Amino acid sequence: MMKTEAPSAEPSLSTWLFGMFHVAKRHAWSLFWFSLAVNILLLVSPIYMLQIYDRVLLSGSLDTLGWLTLIALFLLCIYAAAEAGRRRVAALAAHFFDRVATKRLFQDFAQNPSAAGGLAQRLGDLARVQQTLQTGTILAFFDLGFSPFFLALMFLIHPLIGAVGLVGAAILVGLAVLAEMVTRRSGAKTALDQNAAQDLALSISRQRSAIVAMGLIDRVYARWRRTRDAAEAAALATHSADGGFSSLSRAFRLILQMAILGLGAALVIGQEMSAGAIIAASIISARALGPIDQIVGAWRGIELARRAWGSLASAFGAVDAAESATPVPTPTAKITIDRLEIAAPGAREPLLRPFGLEITGPRALALVGANGAGKTSLLQTLIGVWPPQSGSVRFDGLDMHAWDSADRGLYVGYLPQAVELLPGSVIDNIARFHEGREADAFTAAKMVGAHEMIVTLPKGYDTLIGPGGVALSAGQRQMIGLARAFFGRPLFLALDEPTANLDRDATGLVINAILAHAAQGGISIIATHDPRVIANTHGVLTIRKGALVAQSPAEYFAEEKAQPTAAPTGRRIVARASDNGASGA
Repeated sequence: MMKTEAPSAEPSLSTWLFGMFHVAKRHAWSLFWFSLAVNILLLVSPIYMLQIYDRVLLSGSLDTLGWLTLIALFLLCIYAAAEAGRRRVAALAAHFFDRVATKRLFQDFAQNPSAAGGLAQRLGDLARVQQTLQTGTILAFFDLGFSPFFLALMFLIHPLIGAVGLVGAAILVGLAVLAEMVTRRSGAKTALDQNAAQDLALSISRQRSAIVAMGLIDRVYARWRRTRDAAEAAALATHSADGGFSSLSRAFRLILQMAILGLGAALVIGQEMSAGAIIAASIISARALGPIDQIVGAWRGIELARRAWGSLASAFGAVDAAESATPVPTPTAKITIDRLEIAAPGAREPLLRPFGLEITGPRALALVGANGAGKTSLLQTLIGVWPPQSGSVRFDGLDMHAWDSADRGLYVGYLPQAVELLPGSVIDNIARFHEGREADAFTAAKMVGAHEMIVTLPKGYDTLIGPGGVALSAGQRQMIGLARAFFGRPLFLALDEPTANLDRDATGLVINAILAHAAQGGISIIATHDPRVIANTHGVLTIRKGALVAQSPAEYFAEEKAQPTAAPTGRRIVARASDNGASGA
């Protein structure tokens, strides 16, 4: 099982950096050694200038100049190779994060219901973190570790030169800290407002038909425009602050460089250092303060990556490795529910109070209740998608919520209330993207009566769904979703309103498929309001006022006919799994 951790939305800068380096230790050490070589080789230029001004110009030796130039060129070629090497390692680290993080994010998506709605957002966060590696922004932090070394060299050139460099570094660090303090709050507000605008746009796009039919386009645009304007205002404030700090940092660096050149000239006039030391001091100071300037200039991207890491950090340590899960032998169709309690996220009152139940196949049960009573929540809890408030659900002794989802899915078929199909072909969706199982997909489609509809599509089973593909009607999606649920002859079917959007003939075919599944020894639980489905089940589970009641179809219809609003007369299921209400319904 997954150990959930509360993700930190606002990790500190050090937490972000050490977190990244901890995940990619091998790449971090490679970057360090390459950075060490790069920063040492950066001394080639100031040493070369010192030799030119203090030796070659005084001696007038062309041989010395030639050899010095050849040596410098050779070392600078090594520098270029080292710089290219560390950028290559940074790009490989970005690729490593993609390979590791996406796997863990998808595992987290499968195991943690609270992460389900944010998968796309977290993949976007991963892209932001990768960008700091791919663009080389992260390299400035490695170079920053060598700034004290270059400051020490400035002191060796002359104490006053070192003092100016130290003061300049302190001011630049102060600017970086001030930038972080000023942009943190505005940056967080910008991200929230931009996400709100994007979510609203996605919601509008999904409801185009209703918006156009009811003439809402102007009003929804006005609502989106207000949300977008708030995001743009926050973004403008953030960018203005970032630009101001970046400009101030660059201007200060130029002033500092001029100050070093001026001070060096004064010291040369006073015969306290050589002329070549002026150029060397200028180059070394630029190298010592350059990483700080780069960090301040890229602060906006760094802030985005730091916040993005907050949503990713939990995924790197929260998900157990699913690859080691051992597939179980084919279980028998038996569901045991023990003191199961279900509650909506954040709600105090449970949707269903604790109850016990045992269902043994062959069995087809109708699940009925008012809208909002908890039918969908119960189905999703029974198939292991949503965690219970308390209690357990076991399938032939296996805990549905601890069972590896890839293995569990071989024995479970699920039809959600709103059927969504994945981009791909029709047969890909029916076969759950298993390769080489076309025959099983055809069998499932024929079983639910979808085959005749599918072969009329432009390319039959090879018809593409999604971007660039065919737009299917609600009924067509329903039939394909049913075929997907029946694919592989699962032992347990959980169907949420399976006859919605279907005509009379299609409904009859679905009912026959449910009965055939039961005849093969399977268990079906069907959330429905359709009397035709209820009449063809072995029992009825009614949710009313937080309690689950077991009845036969005859009792259910008699009660509905006599007193439609009265409390059910069936047996209330509570407390113990030994209350085999479904079996007796």
